[in-house]
Formats: sequence, structure tokens, C-alpha cells
Amino acid sequence: MQDVTRGSVGVLPTSQVLNDRYEILRPLGHGGMGAVYLVFDRKVGRQVALKSFPPMARRVEDLAHFEHEFLTLSRLRHPNVAEVYDFGVVEGTNDVFFTSEFIDGKDLFEVTAGLDEAELANMLVQVCRGLSYIHSRHIIHYDIKPTNILVTGGDVPQVKLIDFGLAEIKVDDALGVIKGTVSYLAPEVARHLPVDPRADLYSLGVTIYHCVTRGLPFRGETNLDVVRKVVSDPPPDPTAGRPDLSRGLRDLILRLMAKEPGARLQSGNEVIRALSRIYGLDFAVEPREATMNFVTSGGFFGRDAQFKALTAAFDEIFSWHDANDPLATLPLMDRKGSSGSSTGSATGFVITSSTGGGFGGLGALDLSRRDSSINLEGLEAAIEAPAPTVVATPAEVKPLRHLFLVSGEAGVGKSRMMRELKTYAQLRRAAVVEGRATPTGGAYSAFVEIFRGILGLWPPDGQDERSASRPYPRQTDPLRRRLLQRYGAELVRLIPDLDSSALPVTPRSPLSPEQDELRLLDARASGCSRS
Repeated sequence: MQDVTRGSVGVLPTSQVLNDRYEILRPLGHGGMGAVYLVFDRKVGRQVALKSFPPMARRVEDLAHFEHEFLTLSRLRHPNVAEVYDFGVVEGTNDVFFTSEFIDGKDLFEVTAGLDEAELANMLVQVCRGLSYIHSRHIIHYDIKPTNILVTGGDVPQVKLIDFGLAEIKVDDALGVIKGTVSYLAPEVARHLPVDPRADLYSLGVTIYHCVTRGLPFRGETNLDVVRKVVSDPPPDPTAGRPDLSRGLRDLILRLMAKEPGARLQSGNEVIRALSRIYGLDFAVEPREATMNFVTSGGFFGRDAQFKALTAAFDEIFSWHDANDPLATLPLMDRKGSSGSSTGSATGFVITSSTGGGFGGLGALDLSRRDSSINLEGLEAAIEAPAPTVVATPAEVKPLRHLFLVSGEAGVGKSRMMRELKTYAQLRRAAVVEGRATPTGGAYSAFVEIFRGILGLWPPDGQDERSASRPYPRQTDPLRRRLLQRYGAELVRLIPDLDSSALPVTPRSPLSPEQDELRLLDARASGCSRS
């Protein structure tokens, strides 16, 4: 296992472990704006794709696209859309990254070589389902093309839309910028006219044309030549490059590539119905098992006041931080509060509860109640709380409480709010750790997950030189060193599989079982508040 070295990571070597969590297995792709790697995520025990973005590749607009892609995908959940997991910073560097599901497949152009029309139609239906879903979320992809459509192998190939770096609700016509890849641009995008989801359907038409004829409809010596043809020339007949193409698919391609959006099919669902008519099949607009995605990943509405209060508390907590002094002491927690968590960051905690009520002196949000003004009083009071008697900070800051309770009955949106808060925090370079209490996980299961996350105590993938199952505590930074030195004995009790051979465990005085339990509780609370 190698330590992450300070500076830009550039091309990362295999076997390196990032942030004590992601073991790099092999590169998947590399370019001027960063690289994509296949990594093993030790926390969840699966392979994921890690997309890195080093500073040397960074322009302001490129970084904005990188962050925007993560933000967009974090709000989407659909079988035909790539899913993202976490956004972070590589420890010891300024490199940002995000992780997403690893799609072990080829792009649409590769898999359609020599493919018959019926098999192609099955893949196109899945593309249209993904498009219909993102369009229902008022998102335009802006870069639909074969390389942004991946197809997995197997008896039933699965299609995934990827690369949402340009996705947006409307066209960005500032400074004459054209969004997308020139050969697949819709005419209205090229002309900076109002744009809606039908622009993606034009790009889909070009994509189908490219896959069936193995060539692009418009060519030119320069990008400007191609754009002129996109805007002014009628689309060529695809049967010129594919004489055996069915009349039905030919007509579908030409209709999708109509210059005027009103002359095209108007939605992905209409394309699916057209494919059903062409091939005499009954393609479902959306399979029954996927319809729940339209409900569970809907827009984040109705919680503006509560979410604003949480993000205001987050911004206040992090506003004092001196980036040049990573050892700066955090504001102390108000002792009226408690220090437990099921979801938290290294400097503040949010807990969720499926019952009402609250903790004395804590910021509290009850999502079951419509009148948020009452529920926000506790949280607003937390932001403006009077100063504790001792606060060690590098500069004068507002004293804050770090623990907030979000309560409400099942189904009112607690998990969704936590997911939104997690994304908000990660995009602002905060490390986020999560813990979930389960009926079978033991009394401290949520805290065990939190400490594993803070200290990087995830079991290796059987490739580590020390052990194939026991997580090894690495003292890679002052925070981890301090926690391990002070709470090593209690960590061994909480995490029995921890390799304690290198822990500076301080002997503890023998106590009665009740007192020993209280010592463990105190260590857990103190460890969380000091993390």
C-alpha cells in the first residue's frame, strides 16, 4: 500500500489507495481534463469508477462542468442513467474526484457493428427511456452521441446514458458558446435559438444514423463547415449508406433529424411507440419495476426553509476555517447538545429520527409538520447560540452547535434531505461520513460506521499486504493520530476486527461494567465532537 503524495496525482499508479478507501485497480481512460479509474471501494465492497480532475487540467469553466455533472447525476435515479455516489478531494492534493457506478460495457457505436435492426431497437428503447426520464426532470443532456451511451454485455444488454457535464435546463448562449459535439448538434442549438428536450431527440437521430450507416450525416474540413451544413443542408438519406435499412427506421431517422423541432417526434416515449409500430413489437414505455424511480427521485420541493436552515448552519460552521491551517481547532460544541449521529461530517452532525420530539437545546427540524416556522426556531437558535465559555479558534467566529435533529414520520423526506445536504457539503470540499442504525447492527452500529469513515478503517480487498480481512489503522494525518492515540482502546471495543497491533493503546483502569459502559459512551461522544 502506498501513501498518497502531496501535489497533483497526474496518472495514478495501480494498488494506490486514495483516502484510505479507494484502491486503484486500473485506468479506464485518460485525457487533458483528467482520468477515469476502476477502483475498489472498501466501504461498500464493490468496484466503482473514479473520475479525477487534477488542477493542471483545470479551467474555471471545466471545473464548473465537472461539479455540475456530479450535481446533476446525484439527483437522478434510473436504470438507464449512470449513478454517482460521492464527491471528494484526494488527501494531500488539490485534486477533486467523484465516484460512479462502473459500467462494464462498450459504447453504442462499437456494439452495433453488424447488429440487426431488432437488437438495435431494443437498445434504442432503453436510450429513450433514459431520455424521457431526464426530460421529465426538465434536464436536457446536450451531448447525446454513441460514446455517451454505454451498453453492458450479457443475455439482456443494459444501456446507460453517461457524461452529464453539459446537461442543463436551457441553452447557455453566453459569449456565443455552443454546447455539445458539433456533428450531433441540433440546428436550434447551433443557431442559439430557444432549446427544449427535442434537441436531444435530434442528436438521437444523428446517433442512430451513425450507428446504422457507420458514417456521420454531415462532414466538413472544419467544425464551422459542419455547423453550416447542420443548419442549412437537409439530412442525407441513410439508405445511401445502408441500402438494406428498413423503410420504417429510415423514416424515423429522418423525422428525428428534421430542422424544425415541431416536425420531429416530440418525446422519447413517442420514439418508443414508433419503434413498436415499425417492428410489430410491444415495447413498454417504462417497465413496471422502473416506474418508482419517477417518484423517489423527483424534484426536491417543499423543504426550502428547512434545507436553507441546514445549509446556513453548515456555511457558518465552515466559514471560519483557515485553509492554510488544517490543525486549527474547531468551535466547541454547546454542552446542552448531544453528540451522536447517523449522518455527519467531520465538523458537524445531523441525525434523523422517524419519530417526533427533540433533544434539549438542539437545532430541530420536524418534517412531519407543515408550519416550518415553529420547527426552525431550534435550528435558527443553534446558529445564533450564545458563546460557550471556552472557544479555541484561529479567528473570531460565531459560536455554533454542531448537532441537529431532523425528525418526522416515515416517508416525509428525511432521507432525501440528507442526500441533498450530503451533496451540498461534498461539493464544498467537506468530508462526509455516514452511519446507519439497523435492528441487527448492535447499539453502536451507526457510530461504528462513522468512526470507520473518519479513520478509513475499511477492510481491504484481499490484496493488502497486511491482511485480507482486518482493517489497519493508518496514522496519515494529525487528526487520525490524535483520535487513535486517545481513543484506541475504545475503538478496539467498537470495531473488533480492527488490527490493533500498531495502535498506541493506553491502558485503562478497571471499572465496574456500568462505569465501563459510561466510559465507552463518553469516548464515543468526545471522539465525535473532536473529529
